[in-house]
Formats: sequence, structure tokens, C-alpha cells
Amino acid sequence: MPFLTWSEFNSGAWSREETKKLLNTLKEILSAKVEGLNSTLEPKKMDQAMLLREHLYKDIPWFWVEAKVGTRGWKQCKKKWLYIVTKKMSGGKMWNRGIANVIFKINVIERLYQVENVDDINWEDISHIIGNVPPDYVRNRFYKMKSMYVPSQYRKTFSETIGYLHKEILPMLRSKVEGMTKRVATRNRTWKSVFQFNYIFQDENDLIDDEEEEEEGLVEGVTTE
Repeated sequence: MPFLTWSEFNSGAWSREETKKLLNTLKEILSAKVEGLNSTLEPKKMDQAMLLREHLYKDIPWFWVEAKVGTRGWKQCKKKWLYIVTKKMSGGKMWNRGIANVIFKINVIERLYQVENVDDINWEDISHIIGNVPPDYVRNRFYKMKSMYVPSQYRKTFSETIGYLHKEILPMLRSKVEGMTKRVATRNRTWKSVFQFNYIFQDENDLIDDEEEEEEGLVEGVTTE
């Protein structure tokens, strides 16, 4: 099919057909990665094969995915897959609701506060520390925090941004979980380096019907106006 311009792609909620095309395409891509790791693997045993965590989000040919899906741009496809694979990697925990959302933000701010320059950020390492989430998920959440909490964010350096978050926002976040931090922070923190192929794509109907939830703010009295 001919290439579409951005204005011609669908927007808004994904249809069941679109999501199914995306899942089938990613299944094909990840199958090739498994076969590349173990050329002796029998096709009937593919579902039991193990994938390295980085195979779930690194070196994905997104323009090819765009062409296979047909009605969505590559950035839309990447965002949708990131949501799906984050939910699978974390065992259904998206870190964007309730107290888990606050704990996630605390961890990100504390880790980034130790970094002096934006070029020194290793999102892969930070994602390992936080838990079973892709590095792009952590990076995107940080950008959302900047937009949500930091006044005049575009005129601030990374050092000024993280300094503001650490000084002004972190204490408020900590106050939200006072007395609960230890109990909540220890949940679901076991880092996994491999995932079973079948696990990523099981319950396909649930994945197709699932819609991304918006992140909660949870810090009252803060404005970026």
C-alpha cells in the first residue's frame, strides 16, 4: 500500500483490528529474534522459548511495523506496543495509578538527581533499578513529570529541572506515602532478564481490548502556569 502522511493516519482509540495487526507484526518480529538466538528451536516449541528483556523493545523496525499495520504511524505503533509490553513485563502493574504512581515518581527523581548531565542518563540502568519496565517508559514518565510539575520547563536546563523536582516536588510525594513507603516500594521489584515468548502474547483478546490509562497527578497545589 502507498505510504500515508501523518494527517492520513487514524487517531484516537485503536480498533480491535489495528491492535491485532500490531500484535501479529510484533509476534513475527520477536519470533525472528528467538530463532536467531537458537536456530535449532523447533517451531512447535516457540511458545516456550525465552526472550531477553531488551528484545522486547530494542531494534524494532518501526517503519516496517507502520507499513504492516497500515492505518497508524510508527510513533503511534511504538507507543501502543510500549504500553502493552510494559504491562506484560510488570505483571499488569503500570505504575501510573494510586500509591504505586507516587512511588515510581519518587524513584525516578531520586535516581536522576544523582546524574549531573542529561547526556549521562542511562535509562536502561534506571529501568533495571525501578523494576520490570522498558527504558522508554521511564524516560516518557520523566518528560510527563516535567510537563506536570516544572514551571517554564522548556527554559530550564536538566540540572535546574531535576533540582526543582527534588526540592519542591519530592517532599510532597514522600508525604503521600509516609508510613507506607516500605510496604509499597518492595512490591513487584524483582528484576527479570528474560520473559517467555508465550507469556508476552497470551490473553491476546485482553490485550486487544485494553485501553491505555492516563497518569494521575497526585500532587495538589502544584501548577506549571
